[in-house]
Amino acid sequence: MRAAKQVRADAKRNRAAVLKAAEEVFSEEGLSAPVDEVARRAGVGVGTIYRHFPTKEALFEAIVTARIEAIAERAEKLATWGDPAKALFTYISELVHTAVAKKDLLDELERWGLVPTEEIHAQVKQRLSAAGSELLRRAQALGAVRADLTLDDLTAMMMGTCEGACCPMIDPKRREQVASRMVEVLCAGLRAGATTAASVARGRHARLPGEP
Repeated sequence: MRAAKQVRADAKRNRAAVLKAAEEVFSEEGLSAPVDEVARRAGVGVGTIYRHFPTKEALFEAIVTARIEAIAERAEKLATWGDPAKALFTYISELVHTAVAKKDLLDELERWGLVPTEEIHAQVKQRLSAAGSELLRRAQALGAVRADLTLDDLTAMMMGTCEGACCPMIDPKRREQVASRMVEVLCAGLRAGATTAASVARGRHARLPGEP
Protein backbone atom coordinates (compact mmCIF):
# COMPACT_ATOMS: atom_id res chain seq x y z
CA MET A 1 0.00 0.00 0.00
CA ARG A 2 2.78 2.41 0.95
CA ALA A 3 4.64 1.60 -2.27
CA ALA A 4 1.51 2.30 -4.32
CA LYS A 5 1.03 5.66 -2.60
CA GLN A 6 4.65 6.55 -3.28
CA VAL A 7 4.23 5.70 -6.96
CA ARG A 8 1.14 7.91 -7.17
CA ALA A 9 2.94 10.73 -5.37
CA ASP A 10 5.92 10.45 -7.72
CA ALA A 11 3.62 10.44 -10.75
CA LYS A 12 1.84 13.56 -9.48
CA ARG A 13 5.15 15.36 -8.94
CA ASN A 14 6.40 14.34 -12.38
CA ARG A 15 3.23 15.58 -14.03
CA ALA A 16 3.46 18.93 -12.26
CA ALA A 17 7.13 19.25 -13.21
CA VAL A 18 6.37 18.46 -16.84
CA LEU A 19 3.58 21.05 -17.03
CA LYS A 20 5.77 23.74 -15.45
CA ALA A 21 8.67 22.98 -17.78
CA ALA A 22 6.40 22.77 -20.82
CA GLU A 23 4.86 26.16 -20.12
CA GLU A 24 8.34 27.69 -19.82
CA VAL A 25 9.67 26.02 -22.96
CA PHE A 26 6.68 26.82 -25.17
CA SER A 27 6.54 30.40 -23.88
CA GLU A 28 10.20 30.91 -24.76
CA GLU A 29 10.54 28.87 -27.94
CA GLY A 30 7.04 28.51 -29.35
CA LEU A 31 4.82 25.47 -29.76
CA SER A 32 7.24 23.83 -32.18
CA ALA A 33 9.83 23.37 -29.42
CA PRO A 34 10.85 19.70 -29.01
CA VAL A 35 9.40 17.60 -26.22
CA ASP A 36 12.97 16.51 -25.44
CA GLU A 37 13.68 20.01 -24.09
CA VAL A 38 10.60 19.82 -21.89
CA ALA A 39 11.80 16.49 -20.52
CA ARG A 40 15.27 17.88 -19.85
CA ARG A 41 13.98 20.84 -17.88
CA ALA A 42 11.49 18.71 -15.98
CA GLY A 43 14.22 16.22 -15.07
CA VAL A 44 12.30 13.25 -16.48
CA GLY A 45 12.57 10.97 -19.48
CA VAL A 46 10.63 11.58 -22.67
CA GLY A 47 8.78 8.34 -21.99
CA THR A 48 7.45 9.80 -18.75
CA ILE A 49 5.95 12.72 -20.65
CA TYR A 50 4.19 10.46 -23.12
CA ARG A 51 2.80 8.30 -20.31
CA HIS A 52 1.04 11.38 -18.96
CA PHE A 53 0.36 13.08 -22.30
CA PRO A 54 0.07 10.68 -25.27
CA THR A 55 0.34 13.53 -27.80
CA LYS A 56 1.85 16.98 -27.91
CA GLU A 57 -1.65 18.37 -28.32
CA ALA A 58 -2.71 16.70 -25.06
CA LEU A 59 0.22 18.41 -23.36
CA PHE A 60 -0.83 21.78 -24.78
CA GLU A 61 -4.40 21.33 -23.56
CA ALA A 62 -3.17 20.30 -20.12
CA ILE A 63 -1.14 23.52 -19.87
CA VAL A 64 -4.25 25.63 -20.42
CA THR A 65 -6.33 23.55 -18.01
CA ALA A 66 -3.64 23.69 -15.31
CA ARG A 67 -3.37 27.46 -15.69
CA ILE A 68 -7.12 27.95 -15.20
CA GLU A 69 -7.19 25.51 -12.27
CA ALA A 70 -4.30 27.35 -10.60
CA ILE A 71 -6.24 30.62 -10.81
CA ALA A 72 -9.30 28.95 -9.27
CA GLU A 73 -7.24 27.41 -6.45
CA ARG A 74 -5.60 30.74 -5.69
CA ALA A 75 -8.98 32.49 -5.60
CA GLU A 76 -10.29 29.88 -3.15
CA LYS A 77 -7.28 30.39 -0.90
CA LEU A 78 -7.60 34.18 -0.99
CA ALA A 79 -11.27 33.87 -0.02
CA THR A 80 -10.11 32.55 3.38
CA TRP A 81 -7.80 35.50 4.15
CA GLY A 82 -8.53 37.51 7.28
CA ASP A 83 -8.42 40.82 5.39
CA PRO A 84 -11.22 40.69 2.78
CA ALA A 85 -10.23 43.95 1.08
CA LYS A 86 -6.61 42.92 0.64
CA ALA A 87 -7.75 39.48 -0.56
CA LEU A 88 -9.97 40.94 -3.30
CA PHE A 89 -7.41 43.45 -4.54
CA THR A 90 -4.67 40.80 -4.48
CA TYR A 91 -6.90 38.50 -6.55
CA ILE A 92 -7.52 41.24 -9.12
CA SER A 93 -3.84 42.14 -9.38
CA GLU A 94 -2.57 38.57 -9.61
CA LEU A 95 -5.17 37.51 -12.16
CA VAL A 96 -4.47 40.48 -14.43
CA HIS A 97 -0.69 40.11 -14.23
CA THR A 98 -0.89 36.35 -14.87
CA ALA A 99 -3.14 36.86 -17.87
CA VAL A 100 -0.85 39.55 -19.30
CA ALA A 101 2.30 37.49 -18.76
CA LYS A 102 0.82 34.38 -20.38
CA LYS A 103 -1.24 36.06 -23.10
CA ASP A 104 1.07 35.29 -26.02
CA LEU A 105 1.26 31.60 -25.18
CA LEU A 106 -2.46 31.26 -24.53
CA ASP A 107 -3.31 33.12 -27.74
CA GLU A 108 -1.08 30.74 -29.69
CA LEU A 109 -2.71 27.72 -28.06
CA GLU A 110 -6.14 29.07 -28.93
CA ARG A 111 -5.06 29.60 -32.54
CA TRP A 112 -4.22 25.93 -32.62
CA GLY A 113 -7.69 25.19 -31.30
CA LEU A 114 -6.18 23.80 -28.10
CA VAL A 115 -8.52 24.77 -25.29
CA PRO A 116 -9.92 22.77 -22.34
CA THR A 117 -12.94 20.59 -23.02
CA GLU A 118 -16.33 22.13 -22.26
CA GLU A 119 -16.75 19.81 -19.26
CA ILE A 120 -13.42 20.82 -17.70
CA HIS A 121 -14.02 24.48 -18.49
CA ALA A 122 -17.46 24.38 -16.86
CA GLN A 123 -16.12 22.73 -13.69
CA VAL A 124 -13.29 25.22 -13.25
CA LYS A 125 -15.51 28.17 -14.18
CA GLN A 126 -17.93 27.15 -11.45
CA ARG A 127 -15.11 27.02 -8.87
CA LEU A 128 -13.73 30.36 -10.00
CA SER A 129 -17.18 31.97 -9.95
CA ALA A 130 -17.88 30.71 -6.42
CA ALA A 131 -14.52 31.93 -5.11
CA GLY A 132 -14.83 35.27 -6.89
CA SER A 133 -18.32 35.78 -5.47
CA GLU A 134 -17.05 35.07 -1.96
CA LEU A 135 -14.12 37.48 -2.36
CA LEU A 136 -16.46 40.22 -3.52
CA ARG A 137 -19.09 39.49 -0.84
CA ARG A 138 -16.56 39.71 1.97
CA ALA A 139 -15.07 42.96 0.69
CA GLN A 140 -18.54 44.49 0.31
CA ALA A 141 -19.59 43.33 3.77
CA LEU A 142 -16.56 45.16 5.12
CA GLY A 143 -17.53 48.30 3.23
CA ALA A 144 -14.25 48.26 1.30
CA VAL A 145 -15.74 48.33 -2.21
CA ARG A 146 -18.92 49.57 -3.86
CA ALA A 147 -22.01 47.74 -2.65
CA ASP A 148 -23.66 47.82 -6.09
CA LEU A 149 -20.82 45.96 -7.80
CA THR A 150 -21.66 42.50 -9.19
CA LEU A 151 -19.34 39.64 -10.07
CA ASP A 152 -20.20 40.14 -13.75
CA ASP A 153 -19.15 43.78 -13.43
CA LEU A 154 -15.87 42.81 -11.83
CA THR A 155 -15.14 40.06 -14.36
CA ALA A 156 -15.80 42.39 -17.29
CA MET A 157 -13.53 45.06 -15.83
CA MET A 158 -10.70 42.61 -15.18
CA MET A 159 -10.98 41.21 -18.71
CA GLY A 160 -10.98 44.73 -20.10
CA THR A 161 -7.88 45.55 -18.08
CA CYS A 162 -6.08 42.48 -19.42
CA GLU A 163 -6.98 43.33 -23.01
CA GLY A 164 -6.05 46.97 -22.53
CA ALA A 165 -2.59 46.15 -21.17
CA CYS A 166 -1.99 43.89 -24.18
CA CYS A 167 -3.23 46.37 -26.76
CA PRO A 168 -1.10 46.29 -29.96
CA MET A 169 -0.30 49.95 -29.40
CA ILE A 170 1.47 49.04 -26.13
CA ASP A 171 5.11 47.98 -26.32
CA PRO A 172 5.19 44.34 -25.08
CA LYS A 173 8.09 45.28 -22.82
CA ARG A 174 5.80 47.74 -21.02
CA ARG A 175 2.84 45.41 -20.57
CA GLU A 176 3.56 44.64 -16.92
CA GLN A 177 4.04 48.32 -16.09
CA VAL A 178 0.83 49.29 -17.88
CA ALA A 179 -1.05 46.42 -16.22
CA SER A 180 0.08 47.59 -12.77
CA ARG A 181 -1.12 51.12 -13.45
CA MET A 182 -4.46 49.92 -14.81
CA VAL A 183 -5.00 47.65 -11.79
CA GLU A 184 -4.24 50.59 -9.51
CA VAL A 185 -6.87 52.73 -11.24
CA LEU A 186 -9.39 49.86 -11.32
CA CYS A 187 -9.06 49.19 -7.59
CA ALA A 188 -9.37 52.91 -6.83
CA GLY A 189 -12.61 52.91 -8.81
CA LEU A 190 -13.94 49.93 -6.87
CA ARG A 191 -13.30 51.77 -3.62
CA ALA A 192 -15.05 54.92 -4.82
CA GLY A 193 -18.45 55.33 -3.23
CA ALA A 194 -17.84 52.52 -0.76
CA THR A 195 -19.05 53.00 2.80
CA THR A 196 -15.85 51.98 4.55
CA ALA A 197 -16.29 50.68 8.08
CA ALA A 198 -14.58 52.71 10.78
CA SER A 199 -12.56 49.70 11.81
CA VAL A 200 -11.01 49.59 8.32
CA ALA A 201 -9.88 53.19 8.69
CA ARG A 202 -8.21 52.17 11.93
CA GLY A 203 -6.53 49.27 10.16
CA ARG A 204 -8.55 46.59 11.92
CA HIS A 205 -10.54 43.69 10.47
CA ALA A 206 -14.27 44.22 10.92
CA ARG A 207 -16.34 41.18 11.78
CA LEU A 208 -18.24 39.87 8.79
CA PRO A 209 -21.87 38.69 8.85
CA GLY A 210 -21.97 35.05 9.85
CA GLU A 211 -18.46 35.07 11.33
CA PRO A 212 -18.00 34.16 15.01
